[in-house]
Amino acid sequence: MKLNNNIFILGDSTSMTVGCENQMYPYLLSNKKIWSNKVKIKNYSLAGNTSSDIASLFFSKLKYEINTGDVVIIYLGNCDSASSEITKGKYNYYQHAINKFKLKIKLKEKKIKLKNKLNYFSWNNTFDSDIEKTIPSQVFKYNIEKVINYCNQKQVQIILIKASANENFLPGLGKGNFIFYKYLGLHDKISDRLEIDDPRFISALREHESNNYDKALKIYQDILLSNENINMSQEYPILVANNIAVAKAQKKLFEEAEYILKLLLNENDSRKEIIYFNLSKIYQLQNKKKLSLEFKKMSYERDDSLYRIREKYKKKLDEIYQENNKIAFIEMEKIIGQSNFIDHCHLLPKGQKIMADEILKKIKNKNLIGKHKSIIENSIYNPELYRGNYKKFHSYYKTFAAFSSNEIKELFEEILDETEKKIKIRKISSLSHRNYSIELAMKFYTRHPIYEVLEDLKINTPKVSSDIGRFPEYFLIRTIIPYLVELERIKNYKSFFCHEIFRSSDDLKKILPEEIKDSIDGYPHELNKKKDPERFNRIIKKCKDMLLNHLKQGSQIYERKKATIFWYFRETLRFGSHSRLTMMYDRVSLEYIGEALVVAFLIEKKMNLKKTSVVIKMKKHLEEIVDLHQKYCSLIHKNNYDKSDIDKYDSKLKALKGSI
Repeated sequence: MKLNNNIFILGDSTSMTVGCENQMYPYLLSNKKIWSNKVKIKNYSLAGNTSSDIASLFFSKLKYEINTGDVVIIYLGNCDSASSEITKGKYNYYQHAINKFKLKIKLKEKKIKLKNKLNYFSWNNTFDSDIEKTIPSQVFKYNIEKVINYCNQKQVQIILIKASANENFLPGLGKGNFIFYKYLGLHDKISDRLEIDDPRFISALREHESNNYDKALKIYQDILLSNENINMSQEYPILVANNIAVAKAQKKLFEEAEYILKLLLNENDSRKEIIYFNLSKIYQLQNKKKLSLEFKKMSYERDDSLYRIREKYKKKLDEIYQENNKIAFIEMEKIIGQSNFIDHCHLLPKGQKIMADEILKKIKNKNLIGKHKSIIENSIYNPELYRGNYKKFHSYYKTFAAFSSNEIKELFEEILDETEKKIKIRKISSLSHRNYSIELAMKFYTRHPIYEVLEDLKINTPKVSSDIGRFPEYFLIRTIIPYLVELERIKNYKSFFCHEIFRSSDDLKKILPEEIKDSIDGYPHELNKKKDPERFNRIIKKCKDMLLNHLKQGSQIYERKKATIFWYFRETLRFGSHSRLTMMYDRVSLEYIGEALVVAFLIEKKMNLKKTSVVIKMKKHLEEIVDLHQKYCSLIHKNNYDKSDIDKYDSKLKALKGSI
């Protein structure tokens, strides 16, 4: 019997296929009507996957699925270059035997508890870089060659991608206390969000952000001269000295700044990737181009906190290709320029298209070619595959809370057991619960304008385990879809909701795990209830408040860039793992406002509240804001983050705020 040939993708987040936008190269490949019938693209890519994880998955699971004539795409290196507490190494016979034994006895692997937790905007006084290690480059080579050698024996074609990453991205953003460091040229304003035991630092940073360099320097220097009464790690004075150097550079005291930074390079606890970056920027300001490029490269190569492939890993990929003449090789740097990145290592849609086209050129098996689209089969696991933890993604990350539907029903009956008067005024955000995960989920719901008071939860009550699991955004998506379906039943609805900020019900369904889709309601039940103008007014007011708060922040480009590691994963689940212009502003909250306006529109239409003009006005404001973001983010990316463009962008946002 002739076997159907398939394409297997073994990668990290640079190949991951999740979210609603479907711009990643595997999607672009699958949507081309060029495949023979029944060809599948089987994607095993996940954020955090290293060569060690992929080798473990391959020899424990995938080798039994692969047949002669299949194609295996390997796109790795960005995660191998990043340090981790989770020990990973050669996937040799010894490690395979251990993992096989674990599978045989059905050992339940516990998720590794990390010591170096990412504290978001608060200081981590116990961060220890010494407990984190990268995968050695020779181990990276060993693991990939092990997979290639097996595929060669089976006459399976290998397409090996030599990864590249964003050389212009800020270093050090993946670990520790980076959020407290000043980066020369980055005009972020985050002092009001930071938490640190020494209040003087917040005062200094606030002055620094306001360009009051002398006042900032005075406070920074006071911290260095009198810090005996605060219990801070050895990193703290190094951080303060870095910020002093940046302030001096901003005052054009370049020699003093350079001297301080070079002293810091001798300190064991210094973040050398950040210091090299700031030195590079000092030389750039002095028009010392050669020195600037030299230190920029040193910063990049020293940065093991962020997922960006470094030179020693690229060299190993070159060696693999030179030693294996049967494989096809794609060198990203030769076909895709640096302008195709916005974040640290993921390509913009244009770059994804180039990648898809290049892969197609390399495929040799003509039996794969036909006139059909292919199907993507997503099989994603977790970042501990090397150690024999083969839990699927949703099990590992606890997408589904450990509650039955009946238990969830009882829990929320208890939460909603209030008088009719109280239920209309009690804020969801004020609730506490004995189960902290439920409390966190409810607080997350309030990011959406249709959830403000308890009555809103009574209208759309959590009922399935994913509603209160690790990703409560699935509850928001699941409950908004029926409204979008109802909107789409209205003839010519697109003449009103035609802007790209408004997503379709099919878009949102793509985000949800398959297990959740059956629990989507067929109709928004509140539209069958009695007229409730309070609900309409509440939604419109919250939409307005959210828009004003959004505009109050002004341009978010610097802050979003610096905090990439904080928001990237969750937004990937919604949009996809490709770079996008919408990364440069808070797109999610604007899409939530768009969804809420659809709900308000349907309530108004069903109940004849005679307030269509209110929805139209708010919708117009939203569209103007999105259009402004898109216009300036495109310009700023094109002009390499020119500050004058960002200042114009800021002034336009402030003008819009005044019009609402």
